[in-house]
Amino acid sequence: MAHSERPAIMVDLLEDHFDELDFLWEQRERIVFDIDYDLNDFTAHEERAWAHLDGLKLGREHSLDLARPHLDGDAVGAATAAAFIFLAMERSELVAELMERFTAGGPEVREGIRIALRHREIGAVLAQLREATESGDPDLRSAAIDILAFHRLPCPAIHPEWLTDGDPLVRARLTAALGRGAPGTWSPTQLGVMLDMADPVPRMAALAASARLGMAGLAGLCRQVAMQTENLAPEALAFLGVVGGPEELEFLQEMIKKPGLGTAALEGLGALGDVAAIPSLVSAMPDPVLAHAAGAAFRRITGADDIDADGPLPVPEGMSEEEADFLDSSLPPDPNRAEEWWARENGRFEKEGRWQAGSEVSEDPLGNRFNDLPLPCRRDLYLRECVLHRSETPDLELEATAELQVQKFLALTGN
Repeated sequence: MAHSERPAIMVDLLEDHFDELDFLWEQRERIVFDIDYDLNDFTAHEERAWAHLDGLKLGREHSLDLARPHLDGDAVGAATAAAFIFLAMERSELVAELMERFTAGGPEVREGIRIALRHREIGAVLAQLREATESGDPDLRSAAIDILAFHRLPCPAIHPEWLTDGDPLVRARLTAALGRGAPGTWSPTQLGVMLDMADPVPRMAALAASARLGMAGLAGLCRQVAMQTENLAPEALAFLGVVGGPEELEFLQEMIKKPGLGTAALEGLGALGDVAAIPSLVSAMPDPVLAHAAGAAFRRITGADDIDADGPLPVPEGMSEEEADFLDSSLPPDPNRAEEWWARENGRFEKEGRWQAGSEVSEDPLGNRFNDLPLPCRRDLYLRECVLHRSETPDLELEATAELQVQKFLALTGN
């Protein structure tokens, strides 16, 4: 059938496929490291998205007509879905059209195309991507470098001054690319500068890149930043639980009391996985501000799934209506149920070791149990291994599709 011929098809059905692909992949980008998902859940989510893309491929020109306006729009998710459709057709003129929008389109469209190109074969666009890395437009340049680094392909050296660009997304992309092996320099001083910046996205990218690169003294730097009285960086405190050891337990427990850092300290305790923290977690559960973080840390360490309260916590006295709007409206943990759960189950938890989702993981962190853990547990165990044993730790891309993650893991571990 010639490309211009249009198969008889229900356009309404294609619109449904497009809306679902848009929704599912936008959600997928949000749940890459969601504690409620493991790799099997992640796989099922992606398979649903790919099934809708298969339906759109059958629509041929109808699907392209549906997708094309979104490559001139202002919605990242719709641009991602449109880019997937253009790439799935495997036609050179469509690839050229897509890359023209990547180069000249608005930031939302470029972001959507960047996301799609992370997860598809990019041999047909390598020349355009390499040309884009030489652009004077920081957004375009950083997007192209991000894609190449994500695929572990050669890309140009990242100059230190590029990391001071005013756009947080640009800084985050380039910092993450350094962590993925892009050429350039990275040092504790640069990490400190990034952690002093206001936006949390580049701060998290900087911490992850530092861990991937095996930065010496990273735990100490996180502790130092956490003790600042100005320019608070909660991410550094939470990350201390990822890269630190049992010696950080007391410090993280003390930081629960520090204004603005209590939630991060609880996140750090969850990542630390030391069961000696359980009493501190239960003690924080009655606090309306800290309750959900305390419950999440308890669940992350123990794997408990039946400690929710029957209703929401009351709004703290004196809290304004605007402040109350930011409180988590989901069910908080019930400290009595958590305490009862721990009294029943604590006998199977050894005092030593690192516990995640009810499993001891310090003995063989990247072993057979690795792919069964919740997604953030996998990420944090991997980053910790990079810090501890950089030269021996395989290169894993934990934001890749689940299928590719499993294939790469099996190939690297020989399982």
